[in-house]
Amino acid sequence: GAIATSSTSIIANAQFSQQQEYQADEVGLTLLNQLYGHAAGATDFFQNLVEKEQLNLNIEMLASHPASEKRIERLEELIQERGYELGRRSPKSWD
Repeated sequence: GAIATSSTSIIANAQFSQQQEYQADEVGLTLLNQLYGHAAGATDFFQNLVEKEQLNLNIEMLASHPASEKRIERLEELIQERGYELGRRSPKSWD
């Protein structure tokens, strides 16, 4: 019983944390568009993470952050839904 309760709590907390991360992504996207007038580069950070990720244990339910691929997909959907332009990217290195 205690293990089931603990596991349920861990999963619920991880899911809550992932929702907070998605909300933070949305706020960041809004600020990017307001500041620059476009959303170019909104997914670059997460794309860089995807390219550098080497270990995929597929335990997304327990992760505190959503998978980078899902964050990219969600940001791209928000960009389309909101009609944000994808103006010109400013060069930025994440190294």
